[in-house]
Amino acid sequence: MKNEVDNKDVNELQANNIEKNSSDFQINQVNQANENVQTTQVNLQKNKGISEEDNKKANKLCILAIIIQFLPYSIVQALTYLPFLTKIKAFQFIVDLIVKNLSYSCYISIGILIYVRIKYPKNVLNLVLLILLISLIIIYIILMVIVAAACFKLIKDCQG
Repeated sequence: MKNEVDNKDVNELQANNIEKNSSDFQINQVNQANENVQTTQVNLQKNKGISEEDNKKANKLCILAIIIQFLPYSIVQALTYLPFLTKIKAFQFIVDLIVKNLSYSCYISIGILIYVRIKYPKNVLNLVLLILLISLIIIYIILMVIVAAACFKLIKDCQG
């Protein structure tokens, strides 16, 4: 009888050891999986973003591109509301110079934005500005086509 009790105790101990080893094994697997996930997340965060210094440089270049793009338009708009300046020949020369170079400012700003996109591809401000600038260009093209079609229609109607 004592032998049977000892065998039952041994069997229970072995079963408990197996369960304990099994649970320890599962805990070790879960811990290892958590460590792998954390390592992967850290690696993704390192590779995902852009360093703060590079991001600041890219943002400064993007702001410069915005200024180059819209400053000439702003100057012309501001100066047209000052009628006394239109009588000055030097002023007229400056306005003509600015108006003639409006397209160059667009090209320069696009060039800066493309440079920033190549050098700092993870910068979000650059991506947003490029999308806005490209959409503005598309809108300008559509408007030019509409104006050309309207002019063609008016010329055709005037001829008779």
